Amino acid sequence: MFDDPDRSLSARDAAGWAVMAGDGPLQFETSLGLYTHRHLSPLEEIRAFLPNVTTNPGRTIEWSAYSFAPAAEIEAGAHAVTRDAAWLAAGIAALLWALSAVASAALAGQWRSRFALLEADFVFNAPVEGIVVADADLTVVAINPAYTEITGFDEDTTLGKPLRALRSLSHDTGFYDEVMETLSTSRRWTGRINDYKADGSSFVQLLSFSVIVDESNTPERYVGVFTDVTTQVRHERELEKQATHDELTDLANRPLLWVALRRDLARQERHGGRVAVCFIDLDGFKEVNDSLGHGAGDEVLKEAARRLSSVVRSSDTLARYGGDEFVVVLVDAGEHSDIERMAARILNVLREPIATAAGSANVRGSIGIAASDPGSDTTAQNLIEAADVAMYAAKQAGGDSFEWAQEHTRGGLVH
Repeated sequence: MFDDPDRSLSARDAAGWAVMAGDGPLQFETSLGLYTHRHLSPLEEIRAFLPNVTTNPGRTIEWSAYSFAPAAEIEAGAHAVTRDAAWLAAGIAALLWALSAVASAALAGQWRSRFALLEADFVFNAPVEGIVVADADLTVVAINPAYTEITGFDEDTTLGKPLRALRSLSHDTGFYDEVMETLSTSRRWTGRINDYKADGSSFVQLLSFSVIVDESNTPERYVGVFTDVTTQVRHERELEKQATHDELTDLANRPLLWVALRRDLARQERHGGRVAVCFIDLDGFKEVNDSLGHGAGDEVLKEAARRLSSVVRSSDTLARYGGDEFVVVLVDAGEHSDIERMAARILNVLREPIATAAGSANVRGSIGIAASDPGSDTTAQNLIEAADVAMYAAKQAGGDSFEWAQEHTRGGLVH
């Protein structure tokens, strides 16, 4: 290939190097001819350097080096086909360079492994989310510091316990059966759980449970990550209550009344029974505002709401319709006589004087009643309007009484 095969490598040739990765041999040409460097096992990265020696072209330097990172188990070997010390020196030099590169790769692997462990440790111990880990038998094997900080339960009271021992008593067995069924099918479940801390106080947790499986798709670990969302839930409930309840009396407001009445009528259509509406207006309320002031009027409204709440059933709906008007929706109201007895109880509790900061207030009630029989096509609006008309009839009759809506007022209403 060249006229003088015995001359030394030039400085340019001596500086030649290559990155070798994979299984195939690497060949490159220098001023001394064609040399083949091949590694006998896969390498992450090997840098080979051709030393500056005087030798014959066409010879083969054969070496191998391999690493099992990150365990840093390094093996290397070299073989030189040689007839003199120069070739042996070349083989040893190549080996030393390869061994150095492999050692560097192994060291880098060790550091990558160490950083991975540090990262895992940070993820487990640093966050504000509580973490609980259970093995394939659903036995708790690890919790993080945030778990203890949130719940008050430490490792001594948690590790080694079955995961079911951590269940909240706020949910029944069926709830947790559904959770496990979801985990077995989709490998993930997320939801809110009402739970208790070690000191007995309650809190709401947003929990996400995941299943870690092995190569055969068999569960190995169950990992739960949760946060305390009690404050958020409380805020959501406050906003919901503001949207559905009267701020002054804390009763259902008009929008919620319509929802409840439509729901009860739909239930009546499916299951039968009678739905009745009592539309209540406070007689003498205007005089309270005029003589004692609006502050006293507010006190009267709150006390009237409290008294009405004391006589209606928990299955019924009591709402402030607006101003000094209230509505009671009676489900499974029974016979006409049953509805009239309820109306009489309402009138009775309103007759008692109401004490306010500005003085005693005296109000009475006027009630209009409308009811819907099963099978009728009465709507919620029909019932409210008919009961409203009947209430004004009771006021015109002198108040402190109730009146039934007349059949001709709206179709489907009974008296």
